[in-house]
Amino acid sequence: MIQEIYTIWYREIKKLLRNKIKIFISLIFPLAILIIFGYGFGSAFSIPNLNVNYNQFLSIGILGMVLLMYSLSSGISVLQDKTFGFMKEILVAPISRSSIVIGKILGGATVTLFHTLLLLIVMLSLNLISISGSNFLIILIFMLLISFTFLGLGLIIASFISESETFHILMQIVMIPLFFLSGMFFPTNNLPIWLKIPSYINPLTYGIDGLRGVILSVSEKPILYNLEISFIFCIFIVFIGVYVFNKKM
Repeated sequence: MIQEIYTIWYREIKKLLRNKIKIFISLIFPLAILIIFGYGFGSAFSIPNLNVNYNQFLSIGILGMVLLMYSLSSGISVLQDKTFGFMKEILVAPISRSSIVIGKILGGATVTLFHTLLLLIVMLSLNLISISGSNFLIILIFMLLISFTFLGLGLIIASFISESETFHILMQIVMIPLFFLSGMFFPTNNLPIWLKIPSYINPLTYGIDGLRGVILSVSEKPILYNLEISFIFCIFIVFIGVYVFNKKM
C-alpha cells in the first residue's frame, strides 16, 4: 500500500516540477495582490485593536489565499485523470481506492505547501513578517490543516463534475465568498451579524486567524481554539471527500 501511495504522490510531484511557469506565477500573482491592496489601500484602512500595519495583516491573508487556491485546484488533477483515461486505468488496477485517495491528497498537499512556503520565504526576505524557529511547527500544522481541508473539498467537487470548464466556474463561485469571509482583507469582527454567521462556518477563517496569532501575535480568537476548529473541519471534509470519491468512482 505504501508503494501505491508513493507512486500516486510522486506523479503529482513530477507534474509540478515539469511546470516551471506555474511555479513562477505562484509567486508573482499573490505578491501582485499584496502590493496592489497592501500599498494601495493600506493608508485608507486601519486595523482596530490589532497592533500591526495593514501590509502585515494582509500578508497572512495572502498565505491563506494561496493555500486555498492550490488545494482546491488539485481537483483539476482528478478531472484530467478522468478525461485522459488514467483514472480508469488505476481504478481497474490492483490498487485500493484508499491508496489512490491518500496519494492524491498527499501529492496535492505537498504541491500546495511548496508554493506557500516559497511565498513565505519571499515575505520573510522582504521583512513583511518574521517567525521564530519554535513557531514554525505550529505554522506548518495550520498550513497542513488548511490544505487537507480544501483538498477534500476539491475532491468532492471533482467527483461530481466531468468537465474542467465547469469545475473552473464552480471553483470561482466557491472561492470568492471563502476569500472575503475569511478575514483575509479585514477582521471578521467588523462584519455585521448576518455576515459573521457564514464567516463562522468558513474553515479558512480559523486557519488565517490562527496563522496571524502565531506569526504576528495578534488574532481575534485564541490560537488553540483556531487549531481545534481547523482540525474538526479538516477531519470532517476529508472524510466526506474520501467517501464521495469512493462512491462516485
